Amino acid sequence: MNLEAVGQQYALNDGEIRAVELSLRYGESAASKGSVQLRVRKRVSKNRYESCLLTLEFGCVVRAVVDEDFTNSINYNYSDIVLTKLENGLYYLSLDPFGNSGKPHEQDNLVLVAQSLTIHEA
Repeated sequence: MNLEAVGQQYALNDGEIRAVELSLRYGESAASKGSVQLRVRKRVSKNRYESCLLTLEFGCVVRAVVDEDFTNSINYNYSDIVLTKLENGLYYLSLDPFGNSGKPHEQDNLVLVAQSLTIHEA
């Protein structure tokens, strides 16, 4: 599923982070990958949504920024999200963006930047 289809079929903001899995190799971005599972809202009709799980699988991860306290059991929700394809062809995700611009920012947190992205319902 491409980013445009995701934006039309799902409300990604105000979701819940279910899982973040990373397998990163220094100097080997081709072998680095990441997976993010989110509870989001899927559009089922014009003004009706239902909860669903969406998985974002990143291949050839070139950058990851994670500054989180994983002992906090209530820190699963997020309000804003940045998910875009950059001009250089890389995919960019931030689940803790700086400000509300909807665009990548150097102070974003929970960031994955990768060469490939596959999105599917879990």
